[in-house]
Amino acid sequence: MKKEFRRKLFHIFACIIPIILMSKNIISLIHLVVLLIFGIVISLISKKKKLPIISWFLKKFDREEVILPGQGSLTLLLGIILLFLIFNEENVIYASIMILAMGDSFNALIGKQLKRTKHLKKTKHPFSERYIEGSIAGIIAATLGAMVFVSITEALIASVVAMSIESVELKLGRHLIDDNILIPLIAGGVIMAVRVLV
Repeated sequence: MKKEFRRKLFHIFACIIPIILMSKNIISLIHLVVLLIFGIVISLISKKKKLPIISWFLKKFDREEVILPGQGSLTLLLGIILLFLIFNEENVIYASIMILAMGDSFNALIGKQLKRTKHLKKTKHPFSERYIEGSIAGIIAATLGAMVFVSITEALIASVVAMSIESVELKLGRHLIDDNILIPLIAGGVIMAVRVLV
């Protein structure tokens, strides 16, 4: 649980920091692309041998079942890059990142805590191994985060849809579609759809 808490805390900061830096024009999309390429190279090297600091960091934060070392950070970066390539409104992009940061983190943390706590009543999600209460916590956190950039209606609808689809655990062939890519893209698409329809 401690490792999962560390992971999700890092996940939140890893989402918020790019928002701050990009909104202040300190970094741009090209910096994120370069960082992703550099990260992939480091990941491939780390698979072959231990690197100072990097190996310690991976041990503290990486999940055991990942294909590549640092896979979560790499897919997070890729998800953010795809947002900037697909959507041209910064508020939509930042709101989508916040839904990923807050929704995914609180869903996982509350869900893990519920799984460990036997005496609390909880409701199993019908389409996954998660709990409904975790999804609700994720929706609330995601909505609050996204409201900084978009209206409450856009934030709420995008959070509900993104968290609902995340809980289903969609697959591409045998492989799960990574949440770090799936959630922000769905959230951004929903926000844009709401703006057209409402």
